[in-house]
Amino acid sequence: FAQVAATSSDYLELDASRLGEIIASDNLAADSEQEVLEAVLKWVRHAWEQRHEHLPLLMTLVRVPLLPADAFEELQADDSIAGVLREEESFIAQLAEAKAYHALAAELRDGPPAA
Repeated sequence: FAQVAATSSDYLELDASRLGEIIASDNLAADSEQEVLEAVLKWVRHAWEQRHEHLPLLMTLVRVPLLPADAFEELQADDSIAGVLREEESFIAQLAEAKAYHALAAELRDGPPAA
């Protein structure tokens, strides 16, 4: 998937609903959810004015809890992306779930915080 998204001009010409179908598929051959996120952002940025309105819906199809923790910082550092997502309740809920998931994973790995 990442190679097609990175090199295919056909990928950039997909419409939002078809891209959504592809990234929502359980059969998507991606090595990581980071690849999916990067492909979505590439597609949106290719025609920002026409596509940024699709970003909130597409982000609901990205499995945000499976992203590495630094991906959240990258999203927040991009003013254009952050501006679109900041007011989206569905994304805010996904982000809260992802942060809770990462906090639990860290606690299980490292043990509870010292009192």
